[in-house]
Amino acid sequence: MTQTIQTETLIIYPNPSSTEISFNLNISNTENVKLFDINGKLIYASSIINQNNTVTINIENLDNGLYFINVIDNNGTFRRSKFTKI
Repeated sequence: MTQTIQTETLIIYPNPSSTEISFNLNISNTENVKLFDINGKLIYASSIINQNNTVTINIENLDNGLYFINVIDNNGTFRRSKFTKI
């Protein structure tokens, strides 16, 4: 059995940011969110049951630099993006 994963771009705002980032999700199910630093180290992971369309993550305690965020839902839709912490 072959599984097809749909890849979409995730739009993060504000970008760059110093306090928090937000992104919109258009699906009402469980989303698995993972945040990685530039070296690929997992910084944050959470399963979010999407109660509204906007997810906000506090990034105040992160070091300045480039980060990557991956979001995958129960339907196999994969979203990714990057943001800069200033």
